[in-house]
Amino acid sequence: MAKPLPRYQKLEVTLRDQIETGRWRGGERLPSIRSLCQDYHLSKITVQHALQRLEALGLIEARERSGFFVVPPQNKFEVPG
Repeated sequence: MAKPLPRYQKLEVTLRDQIETGRWRGGERLPSIRSLCQDYHLSKITVQHALQRLEALGLIEARERSGFFVVPPQNKFEVPG
């Protein structure tokens, strides 16, 4: 029998899916930590842990005093200059 995912991983998977399906596009700000806590009924530490993991994956970036933003996808093909 598989162990259930920890809460921070469940939130990480949910947010990652929303980013990958276009719910939030590159450059868009994610909801605040407080909003995510209220929406998902989680503690601040749990939400922060999920966001830190998404940041480590390169999907989001923290901007001081502004929040977390989705990192725009990198272009796979560069136009020669």
